[in-house]
Amino acid sequence: MGYWGWRRLCTVFVSVWVVGCSITHPSAPTALPTLPPLIPLITHSATRAPLSTPFVPPLDVPLPISTPIYYSVAPGDTLLGIARRFGVGLEALRVANDTLELDPLALPVGQLILIPDPPFDASGQPILATAVPTGLQLGQPTCYPTPTNTVLCLGLVHNSSTQPVSRVNLRVRLLRADGSLLADGETGLEQAVIPAESSAPYHAQFAAQWRDYSAAWVVLRSADVMTMDDWVVLLLEREDVRHEADRYTVAALLRNTNPYPARVRRAVLTVLDSSGNVAGYRVLPLEQHVAAGEALALQLSAQAQSPPARHLLYVEAEAVRD
Repeated sequence: MGYWGWRRLCTVFVSVWVVGCSITHPSAPTALPTLPPLIPLITHSATRAPLSTPFVPPLDVPLPISTPIYYSVAPGDTLLGIARRFGVGLEALRVANDTLELDPLALPVGQLILIPDPPFDASGQPILATAVPTGLQLGQPTCYPTPTNTVLCLGLVHNSSTQPVSRVNLRVRLLRADGSLLADGETGLEQAVIPAESSAPYHAQFAAQWRDYSAAWVVLRSADVMTMDDWVVLLLEREDVRHEADRYTVAALLRNTNPYPARVRRAVLTVLDSSGNVAGYRVLPLEQHVAAGEALALQLSAQAQSPPARHLLYVEAEAVRD
């Protein structure tokens, strides 16, 4: 689930982590190290005629009120945190998911957790305990059909605030041409943190027929403000880009310029098209120890669902002070 799969335009985006883009130049090596094969999700790009009039999501879309509901585990989630977020008892949550044999402190990202008897508001939405911080902007999803007769939606969350956020929870809705609800569901981010003035991709996949799909939109359900005390910045020393067909590859060299070691947790490559929509992304989980002054070479490839134009590269590292 962590794998989602240029040449002319290039921009550079800098966050408190490392974000960038460059074209391959003559002095760059002609061959990149060999990568393990990608796990393809989409084998073709979607085309759909635009609606005759601009679509405005209706405010009164009836939402199904179901008990229980399911939550997709986001990075950093714990069973206790999920229980508090949805206002249910920890023991009730544990019993409802007993067959999954979950480690309450190390939940697998993407695992669907059953939320038993959550409280709902008048509109049929589960009541979350976490308040929504200001400064988060949601890019509306771009959706594609898949070979398995499902609909895949990709989007971007931008944090324009001065504080990093984590544990972002979204609700994505698919609508028919008449504005009625086709499918909806909740999703989190595979990126653990969105630093200030930075972005993170998201995806949601639905068991729905592409012929019935007309539009998609997303709402923010919750997110937590956090501190950056334990996170460090790695210096981007070099970055090379290669684009072949729908495969977009970035090779980067980063250096730990901090006076203490760092543990790199994950890298996220997000590929954007010329309109700024997410064309694909890939998450690379890491447990890489980088000593003070040492360099780290990374290479990621993502499969683009539409012609790529630029990318964002996010590298997440923790300080090791003991």
